[in-house]
Order: sequence, then structure tokens, then C-alpha cells
Amino acid sequence: MKILKKAIIVMMVICMSVTMFPVSDGYGTQTVQAASKVKLNKAKATLVPGQKLKLKISGTKTKAKWSSSKKSVATVDSKGQITAKKKGNCYIVAKIGKKQYKCKVTVVNLSAFTLNKKSLSLEENDGYQLKIKYKPSNVKISSKDVKWSSSDDDIAGVDEEGYVYGYTEGTATITAKIGNKKTKCKVTVKPAVIDVDSIDISDSTLEMTVGEEKQLYVTIHPDNATEQNIIWSSSNDKIVSVDKNGLVKAVSEGTADITATVDGIAAKCKVTVKPIYITDFTVDEKIEIRMGNKKSIIITLVPINATEIFKPCYESEDTTIAVVSQTGEITPVSVGETVIKVRFKDIEKKIIVSILKSKQQLLSEEDTRYKTEVSDINKTYDDQIAGYDEGIELAIETYGYYYGTYEEYRKELTTLTENIATLQKQLIANPNNTKLKKQLNALIDQKDTLQNEWKGKTEVEMYNELKEDSEEERTQKLEEAKTKHLKNIEDINALEEKNLKW
Repeated sequence: MKILKKAIIVMMVICMSVTMFPVSDGYGTQTVQAASKVKLNKAKATLVPGQKLKLKISGTKTKAKWSSSKKSVATVDSKGQITAKKKGNCYIVAKIGKKQYKCKVTVVNLSAFTLNKKSLSLEENDGYQLKIKYKPSNVKISSKDVKWSSSDDDIAGVDEEGYVYGYTEGTATITAKIGNKKTKCKVTVKPAVIDVDSIDISDSTLEMTVGEEKQLYVTIHPDNATEQNIIWSSSNDKIVSVDKNGLVKAVSEGTADITATVDGIAAKCKVTVKPIYITDFTVDEKIEIRMGNKKSIIITLVPINATEIFKPCYESEDTTIAVVSQTGEITPVSVGETVIKVRFKDIEKKIIVSILKSKQQLLSEEDTRYKTEVSDINKTYDDQIAGYDEGIELAIETYGYYYGTYEEYRKELTTLTENIATLQKQLIANPNNTKLKKQLNALIDQKDTLQNEWKGKTEVEMYNELKEDSEEERTQKLEEAKTKHLKNIEDINALEEKNLKW
């Protein structure tokens, strides 16, 4: 029923329209069009001297005739543009035919004006209404009567009422101008804040071994959200830690949560840290220890960063040579060699352990060897001198000594030789002279005795020279033995120092 009533009303309106506004019938009859409402865009305006305002008339195509009731206050041109002159009131009239359309213009004196904001910060696609403060305060001017402009409309625009709109990131200056006076506002447009809806973490669970590192990543939704800073944290840094970039490091066995937070929205990853198991271990194949010292077995785990608890067992095959504690410390018992076994799970390693003489033993042996060598050198010298003594005693017993000087010996020997030669000549002349023969034989015996005595003296001199040479040789050999002995002691001390470092 309601639909039917609406249809009847529509038909009645159409019929009335056709009746009231006939159209041309093609024979010169003109229709009478309904007249549109003619009006000015402003009924009143407040201006300051020098300010311009454009009036517009609507509802007709007929050109209006413009006039001012008081040109000293405000004038108007043929196109409807008003120019304020001085303080006062007047009417601006637009005449169309016999009808007049008026706008009341009030011109006021304005000493100054300011905006409610000297600077303004907006987000993209955000806006703000600027307001004007006048001096004097009783001045009232519509914002529409103010000329607004922007230094960069691409960054920030302003409408005729002073509403500022931010378009894109940057800085622009908004200027409000009234007459010859103007004021400004600096507008900074920032990117619009886009809230984070949700975040995703690359792994919700992780299994790691002690010392291992893994990288976590976060995806932010939407990807153009303003806040992009990710805050990482661990529920237990002693088990697993995380740096500011999401790098996770396993510290010790256990479980902990890694949390990523963006703009108050969180995502978690549960991390389980397991120990690094021992697959093998190594020890020294041979160890040397001197009596009186101790040494601990050094074990290297495989892998070297293994975190599994390591409790090996130790055993010495010959405890009369060396014993080993369950902490791996070897104690020598006697000089010799034995094998130390090291066991962990089903892994066994063997170490050949050589127990060497102590420093004191080596020094005692060296001292004995040195004393023996010195004794042998001295005995050899004494035996050599004894042989020389026997030889010189024999020479003395055989020849005796000649106590004269060599010159006396040579003079006497020359005289005897000359006398023997003389007697020989005489004997040649008197071969049967018995007295000459006796004298000659006596001189010859005397000469032989003299020469033998001098030979005995020579043997003594040779003995003394040989004794001096032998003493020098003995001294040299004793010095060499001493030097060697001191070097051996130095080597023993060096071995001891090395052993202590071990």
C-alpha cells in the first residue's frame, strides 16, 4: 500500500511539472523556465585596509553591475573584487535587472595577528585547524577572508579556512596573510605511524649443544609498520643467551625461552641445550719421570669442547715401578719402566712410563766417576815418574855425576883429546915405548870417564825436563776432567729443571 501511494505522488509531480513548464511546440511558442535562486556567496565580510575579496553571484547568467555604497571604505570592480580602503562600514551591491544583492563590508584597523601554532608536527594523511589571534582582540575576521598559502603543497597543503593537511614526509611553511600583514607556521610532516599487528619468529623450538650458536629471525606484520626495533631476551642467561641481533648461544645444559618483542607484541622460541658428548680422548704415549718427582697425566678430549662429565679410571701394570692415583698423578717407586692404563667407558689408552734416576743419584754417580778419573790421571803420572826415577838412578849408578860446568867439561875434554893425539904421534915414532903406551891408555880412560860423567848429568837434566812436561800434561788432563765434570753437573741440573716444569 505504501509503495502504491509513493507511485501516485511521483506521477502527480511529473504532471504538475509538464503543466507548469511547457516546452516549445515547434511553432514559436516558448517555454517558461523556473527561475533559479540568485544569491551572493557572502552576505557580510570583515576586511582590513588593503585586503581584497572576490564576491561571486550564482543562480543567473546575467552580468551584474557592481557598486559600493561608500568608496572611501571599500571599492569594488566590474568583476566583483572588493578592495578595503579604511576603517568603516559600507555595502557592496550587485545589481541584476531591477534586483539588488548586498554584502555588508566592515573595514577594521588590524595592528597585528598571530597563529595559535608557530610550529606544527603532523603525520602523513593527518590534519590540523590553525586559528588566528588578533590585536586588538575585538577584531573578528573569518578565516575564509584570510589568504592562506603553503611553501610546498606536495608536503603540506592548507585550505581557505586554515585547515592544514599533511601529505608526505618533509617540511613546509604555512602563511596566513591579511592585507599587508602576514604570519607563518612551520609544518613538519612525518611518516604515518603504522601499528604492529603481529610478529612471527623463525623457530618456535630449538635443540642445541653447549657452545653452539644459532640465528633467530623475526617477521613483522605489516612489513611497513613504523616500529621495527626488535628487543631480544632470555628467560635464563646461564642456560642460553641472545644478543641484540637475535644470535642465540647455548651456555649450559637445560631449557630456556628466547623472547622477541616488537612494540609490545611478543613471540617465543623454546631452546633445549644438550651436552657435547665425548667420542674419544688422547694422552701422551710416553712419559719420563725422575725418582723423587711426580707427574700428572694430561688428557685431551675429543671433541675438545665436550661438556660431558669425564671421570676416567687409572691403573699401573707394575706398581713396583710406579703407582697412579685416581686423579691421574704418577708417583715413581723405583727405576724402570711400566704401563699406565687410562679407561673411560669403552675407550682405553696406554702410556709407557719410564722412571729415571734422581738428580741426587746422577750427581753421586758423576762424583764417583770424576774421582775415579782423577785418581787414574794421578796414578798414570806417578807411574810415569817412577819409570823416570829408575832410569836416572841407573844412570847415576853407572856414570856418576860431573859437577863442573859445560865450558869446563869441554876445556878438559879438549885438553885430554890433544894430549892423547900427542902421545899417539910419539907412540907411532916409538912403538915399543911401554911408558908412552901406559900414559896413552891412562889418558884414554880419563877421557871416557869424563864423557860418561857428563852423560849422567845430561840424563838428570832430561829427567827434570820430562818431569815438568809430565806435570803440565797431568794438570791439563785434570782440568779437562774438572770441566767435563762441571758440564755433566750442569746437564743434570738442566734435566731437573725440565722435569720440574713438567
